[in-house]
Amino acid sequence: MIFRRQYVIPEYAVKAADFLKDKGFLGGKLAIVLGSGLGALAEEAENPRTIDTAEISGYPASSVEGHHGRIVEGRIAGVDTLIFQGRVHYYEGYPPEQTAAPVFLSKAMGIESIIFTNASGAVNPLYRPGDFMLIVDFLNLMFMNPLSGLSRSEVRGGAVNTHSVLYQPYIDAVRQTAIAERIRLHEGVLGVMSGPSYETPAEIRMLRIAGADAVSMSTVPELITASYLDMKTAAVSCITNKAAGISDKPLTHEEVQEISQTAAPKFVKLIEASVKSIGNCIALKKPTVDSRQLKVRDKLTTDIQDK
Repeated sequence: MIFRRQYVIPEYAVKAADFLKDKGFLGGKLAIVLGSGLGALAEEAENPRTIDTAEISGYPASSVEGHHGRIVEGRIAGVDTLIFQGRVHYYEGYPPEQTAAPVFLSKAMGIESIIFTNASGAVNPLYRPGDFMLIVDFLNLMFMNPLSGLSRSEVRGGAVNTHSVLYQPYIDAVRQTAIAERIRLHEGVLGVMSGPSYETPAEIRMLRIAGADAVSMSTVPELITASYLDMKTAAVSCITNKAAGISDKPLTHEEVQEISQTAAPKFVKLIEASVKSIGNCIALKKPTVDSRQLKVRDKLTTDIQDK
């Protein structure tokens, strides 16, 4: 008997994958999601093929400055890569499942490995703007889950296991790259809150007591979804500011973008070299997703009241 794992995939993601394939996109071996002000990596892609997400019917489009809303396919450090220049956020009004749109689309394109990046505020007082943090665990304080609507029968074991969502060989690859490139890289826990308001000093104190080292408004929904889809992941935060209460200076989105852009050269060096190392971890044969593994639903919450 052959056990075949089945995944529930939103219909918009499957249609988006079909659309990209019709446009000549192949998928590649690795996906990368770029956060606020960190889109410069996409400019390093060799032989790029680019499309605006607004051209993809049904695919969520970002309205946040610093998130370009483009998908770029090309080679990074010799690895065929699908790059998402920007993401959408829960606070933009999208349903939970669409906050993980790049993950669902990557899986539908046959990709099994994905790197996430974001801009985060420092909760740990030892972190400073311009540093990077390798995410080793997370705290989900968004009070939502991108997989809401899945029945227990649609999840192996009855619940999604996030104990080891971050893939250790990829974590090791990023760590060793930072050492080799002499880039300041912390390792810590990412707390996530829904936004769009920045956190209060009291919320930052709560996050610190709970064990968070940095805080963001993204990435965790994507990590949860990647775990459900059995994808191998790594995640890196660019520390753009000290969080409220850690610093007395009022925070603005412009400051976040400014620090991200200042850190961009080191960020590109870190991720590009990490991709080369991670590429060595990926099997030479491109992973494929059997259509029988994908259970398509118009949206995950369709039948939730009937369960």
